[in-house]
Amino acid sequence: MRHIDLRDCFSSGRAAVLVLAFSPAASAADLRTTSDLIAVGLPLGGAVMAWSRDDREGEWQLAKGVTTAMALTYGLKQIVDKERPNGDSHSFPSGHATAAFAGAGFIQQRYGWAAGAPAYAAAAFAAWSRVETDDHFAIDVVAGGLIGLAAAGLFTTEYNAPVSATLHYSPGAAQLLFSTSW
Repeated sequence: MRHIDLRDCFSSGRAAVLVLAFSPAASAADLRTTSDLIAVGLPLGGAVMAWSRDDREGEWQLAKGVTTAMALTYGLKQIVDKERPNGDSHSFPSGHATAAFAGAGFIQQRYGWAAGAPAYAAAAFAAWSRVETDDHFAIDVVAGGLIGLAAAGLFTTEYNAPVSATLHYSPGAAQLLFSTSW
């Protein structure tokens, strides 16, 4: 039976951020702040998850994926220089969507859907909020999300938790138990 650690589902305060963001009083400034927190929080949450498992390989995979995704995104921003809906420049692709989906993609691909589903929900919210606040067009966040997911997929492998075996015995009975955590 697989054990689901709720700390994985809500690491980096993602649940609190989502509750705050969906509040009816959320203004454009609140949405921008929330998307900022998610864009930083998801990769940081992935790093905390890797660090808490002493998963050096995962830390390295996350670093390569996020760095590659962000380098590609900011390179494209300079080359394309598309105007944003609010009149600013460098709309395509969305850096917030890239970072959020690179983090979410790493979390899901490395540690599974129990941790990945809330991460994807947070990333989707960050992408939506960038369109809602007129910081990006939909194509900008879709492209950023795809770049983030592609980079995560390129570098991330599934985490294989160590397996341990324990022998329990008492007079007249013995058990050999295998356990793993992920």
